[in-house]
Amino acid sequence: MAITSSKARIGLATACVASSRPAYHARAPAMKGTWAARGALLLSRGPGRRTSSTMRFPPVIRAQSEGDPAKNIEEKAEGVKAAAKEAMKEAKDVGSAVASAAGEATNATSDVGSNRGSLIYGALAVVYGLFGLVKVALPAVCVEGVFSACGTPSTEAFMRLSGVFMALPAAALWCLKGAAEHGRLGSATYGRLNGSLMAYGLGYAAVAAAAALNASLATTLGIWVPVVFSLLTAVTAAHVLAKGDSGIVGPIAGIPAAVLELVKFSSPLSAFYGLLAVVCGLMGAALLGVPSALHGFLFNEAFELAGPGLIPIVQKRMIGVGLLTMSAVTAAILKDASERSRLGASTFKLLNLAFAVTCLGTLAVMGWYVKNSATAHITAASGS
Repeated sequence: MAITSSKARIGLATACVASSRPAYHARAPAMKGTWAARGALLLSRGPGRRTSSTMRFPPVIRAQSEGDPAKNIEEKAEGVKAAAKEAMKEAKDVGSAVASAAGEATNATSDVGSNRGSLIYGALAVVYGLFGLVKVALPAVCVEGVFSACGTPSTEAFMRLSGVFMALPAAALWCLKGAAEHGRLGSATYGRLNGSLMAYGLGYAAVAAAAALNASLATTLGIWVPVVFSLLTAVTAAHVLAKGDSGIVGPIAGIPAAVLELVKFSSPLSAFYGLLAVVCGLMGAALLGVPSALHGFLFNEAFELAGPGLIPIVQKRMIGVGLLTMSAVTAAILKDASERSRLGASTFKLLNLAFAVTCLGTLAVMGWYVKNSATAHITAASGS
């Protein structure tokens, strides 16, 4: 009876609470069912199994502890992007450093090549200048040292004249030395100078080698000295031309157009240089091609030698090579410079100076020959 009255009291208290808190009373069955279901699930896992966080915490607590998955993915993506940008920046810096190092290496190689080219051009210019001075100052010694023959007024005059004509290749080589130092060997003017030096070196070496191999001439080993330096000049010029855009064929292919340009004048000075180029070219071609037919031209070698003589023929051909390849081309270059109002540049000043020295030197040699030949005539007449 007491137990019954106790149950009645508990029921009455529960009814009072339910009447005073209907919302809680309404939720109680649902919550009871939920926790009952969870308890059943825990029992089904067995005694030794760990429960997951999903079962231990309500959804709100789990979201707070683990965070939003979408937000985590976005944060990871941002981190990957930042790392990728940093890697790209580092790669760009490395690439720039490699490119800079390659550029410095290329510049260093170019500087070394320019210094070497400048040194070769300068040395050849000095050699040509010294050869020219020796020929002008000591023509008898040169004739005897090359041809094993005593000098005569005509052979000595030809020797002096060939020395005078070395002023132009020496000046051209010195101009190319400056161009190599400043990296301007690729310009058209220096390309023409290199082309003319290549032709001059090959032509002079061929004439000297043919004389050395001629059994009728008693040449010495001294004739091989100009052969060596002429070939060195030709090889140097050809090497520089081969590295250019047009190569070695470019200057050769441009000869017809350059010849046609000689007859187009824009000023009296341009006409003078064009006429000078034509005259030098024709004289050089004649002396190189038919030296025997020009017997007595410039100097009267018939007075000293029976027939045209082999030594004057060789000397005429050497002078012809200089006239055709150096004098004519230099005059054409100066004509082009005058049309562009560039004669005030250092290169063209030096070429003009060398041309003036060549012309004045030729007149001086001819005056010397006239005086010495007259003396020789008087001496021969008094001796007879």
